[in-house]
Amino acid sequence: MQELKKEEITRKLDLVVNKLLTLGGPENEKELEDGGESIGFFRRDFGISEWDWPQGVGLYGLYKIMMVEKKDEYREFLCSWFKGNMADGLPSRNINTTTPLLTLAQLTELCPDPEFESLCLSWADWLMRNLPRADWIMTDFPRTEEGGLQHITSDSVNKGELWDDTLFMTVLFLNRMGQKYNRQDWISESIHQVLLHIKYLYDKKTGLFYHGWTFNTRD
Repeated sequence: MQELKKEEITRKLDLVVNKLLTLGGPENEKELEDGGESIGFFRRDFGISEWDWPQGVGLYGLYKIMMVEKKDEYREFLCSWFKGNMADGLPSRNINTTTPLLTLAQLTELCPDPEFESLCLSWADWLMRNLPRADWIMTDFPRTEEGGLQHITSDSVNKGELWDDTLFMTVLFLNRMGQKYNRQDWISESIHQVLLHIKYLYDKKTGLFYHGWTFNTRD
């Protein structure tokens, strides 16, 4: 019984992974292979090729599965994904576009590439290089009061706002890099961010986090 349950979980997991790897194609690909007809494509919320947070979350999940199942096809997909995006040109740096780097920081151990390593190091340095002055005025990457990482995205500044998304999108990467390169300053900054988000977003009554906090109206 337990073996059957494991097989069913594996089957469903394979379906999810295959969906992730083919997010750029049509929804009804099987019907087309069987001789069916289609007018256009069904719209998706996002494709796999873009460098942003949804893709970053998916890539990290694929990386974790790869480390368990040891499938070369997943490793090849990940290495190719990063190579392709870097060749095409990366988007501007912000909280959300940092997300794919959590995977890349660990993938460099399986896909040794000076460009991969250089990108991770320069991005982590960029996050730290923009630490706030005592008056919290920033000239590049904006911070909130108490030095929080303002949840700036490609299309929104979100002035004075802390979002719990930031912990996954950016803080995990910075902590991972600190551990990998023995950089205590990077580790300490990531811990500061976690504690700050707990201070303003954690609800003691429910044990849950609010999605965001704004220093503009302090709620």
